[in-house]
Amino acid sequence: MQHKLNGILVILLFCFSFTASAQVIEKQKGKIEIVGIHSQEGKEILKKILVDINGKDFHICAADFKSVYHIPEASVNSYVTPPNYDNMYTFIKFVDPVYKNRIHFIKNFADTLADEKDWEKIKLLFSDYSFSIGSILQVLGGVNANNFDSIAKNRSYYMDTSALRTIYETVALYNKESDKAKAIWTLENDGNLTNRKNAVLLLKNFMEDDSAILQIIRAIRHEAGVSSIATDLISSYSLVNKEQRDWSFAAEELRCIIDGTNLFAFNQVLEMLTRTKVTTSVAPKLLKGGGDLILDNLKAEHEREKTIAHNFLVQISGKDFGYDAYKWQEWINLL
Repeated sequence: MQHKLNGILVILLFCFSFTASAQVIEKQKGKIEIVGIHSQEGKEILKKILVDINGKDFHICAADFKSVYHIPEASVNSYVTPPNYDNMYTFIKFVDPVYKNRIHFIKNFADTLADEKDWEKIKLLFSDYSFSIGSILQVLGGVNANNFDSIAKNRSYYMDTSALRTIYETVALYNKESDKAKAIWTLENDGNLTNRKNAVLLLKNFMEDDSAILQIIRAIRHEAGVSSIATDLISSYSLVNKEQRDWSFAAEELRCIIDGTNLFAFNQVLEMLTRTKVTTSVAPKLLKGGGDLILDNLKAEHEREKTIAHNFLVQISGKDFGYDAYKWQEWINLL
């Protein structure tokens, strides 16, 4: 069966190669690549998605993949290449239905409290700097008193550096052990979204502490308003702090993400572990009986996605099998 779209031939359904490797679709304004499908059930769902993708009104959205097609977890990343920014590469990552029991978002809390009055200054940051806080969070985890000026200078061409300073200095006010203890308790117990957003942000002050960074990593399994902050913090932290860190204390939480819980954080977590030189001793806890999504990325066509997977595997194994997914699978099987 063939569909012709604006002069570009797209081969679907029976002519489509259904394997566990990447599925790449040519579109007028770029490619769409889909990874993560393994089972027959997943392949049947993928057939429907491929037909719909070539419909004029189809909107590629991770939430729709989960609600409409019952994909357990999905992410959509879009890459543009200058100078022709309208040529977009869309990378879609799925967790196959056969692996749905690997998804463990945190949704239930002991209580839902009123907004924490002591955190009013942090709370106001999200409203006062609503247009700039998103980009600032992408660097905030690595900012400290010694490197603030250099980071602000290097990003002054696109970032509101006065907002960066205000946000950094406001968060830094909450640097006592009592602040850390309250933030950790909140993330474990309080269903109030505002309080949990404030809590994970103020834990930025304690990222050298295992108990604090464990909670930040765990917060990646919360809903988007919390998990996006947590993901930005650990990602930006590792851009600056690249010393080797023993991640065994967080292995259970990291395994949830590597198995597919919150695919929007998947690449950032792999890069963080690579930068901080994750040791081979943690490999069994992170990969034994799993690693499917990493191998899916490794087999992808998109260069950045496959490079992230390869660099992580090289670091955690101490070996280099290049992009040979079969050899990497053999290594994982021996863990």
